[in-house]
Amino acid sequence: MWQRASSDLASSELTIEFSRDILHKLVCPHCAAEEILFAPVGSVSYEAGRCPADGHMRVVHTLHGYEGRESFGARKLSELGLPPFDIFTARTASREFGYLLAGDAPAVLGPLAQGGG
Repeated sequence: MWQRASSDLASSELTIEFSRDILHKLVCPHCAAEEILFAPVGSVSYEAGRCPADGHMRVVHTLHGYEGRESFGARKLSELGLPPFDIFTARTASREFGYLLAGDAPAVLGPLAQGGG
């Protein structure tokens, strides 16, 4: 997606914005243990917020986009906790493009993907 958006916008100074916030990791402020999750916000229980090592509540770190420098850039979109058949916005300082990833439409929409109903 990054390469396509960079080409479409003729810039490498861009941000890919996700359609929702993603829970990236939980970090214990007491023992500094981290758990990488990549899950939709709201899909992780309150109890999962407790550090398994010391029981303290962990700090939630979320993501809402990608700027080309983050360590998770090599992951597939499906590995980031983002839903199938989703919309993304690529934005520079002066332009933006919207992208609908429609390859999953049949799995998400069933017969509606074919125009049936």
